Amino acid sequence: MKWCSMSALYILMVTLFLSACNLTQVVVSKNDFPDTMMRVQQELNKKGYQVTRIQALDQGLAKAGYDIENYRIIFFGNSLDFDIVQQRYPELTVFLPLSVTVYENDGRVYIQSMPFSMAQKATQDHEYLAMVARWKNDVDQAIQLAAVPSP
Repeated sequence: MKWCSMSALYILMVTLFLSACNLTQVVVSKNDFPDTMMRVQQELNKKGYQVTRIQALDQGLAKAGYDIENYRIIFFGNSLDFDIVQQRYPELTVFLPLSVTVYENDGRVYIQSMPFSMAQKATQDHEYLAMVARWKNDVDQAIQLAAVPSP
């Protein structure tokens, strides 16, 4: 029973995430999967974000009997931003940590951010909206730079 529950949870999580991904732009990387993963993390670090964990969805789904290519979600954030959201907007902590997905399909590597539009629609507070706009801009820049061919 526990195995079935874990499999169902992974399938649900992937389904929900893929649905949300349809709301964001996908960038094709000119680098292989390992280099793209490294470069995304480096670019986020340069912008002041710390990676908190990397979720390997392909490995979990493989254990459940599914065969998919490399699929990772990079979770990250800035501790000051996290503190602000937790103190001033606790109902909006569901959007944290921030995330970027890097996945491979048919030999191509794709990079995609979380759907910031959902976080922007959650409130009309100007301070919060400015923070989300900064996150989106930083992440979009990091993704674009990570997708450029390595020298």
